[in-house]
Amino acid sequence: MWENYDYRIKLRQGLALAEKRMLKQKAINNAPIIQSLPNGDIIEVSATQLLKDHYGYHKCVNL
Repeated sequence: MWENYDYRIKLRQGLALAEKRMLKQKAINNAPIIQSLPNGDIIEVSATQLLKDHYGYHKCVNL
């Protein structure tokens, strides 16, 4: 049981790290992120703004 729990924690941590790295790369390239909202709408969001809002980055130069 604990093995499965540890695996899930490691998986979530790995996915979070991959997402953060992808956002940083998109911000460096000034590329947008495409997101799906719970109501089914699809929107385009600035990767730089997402990093500022969710991870506290203020300048993409410091990525």
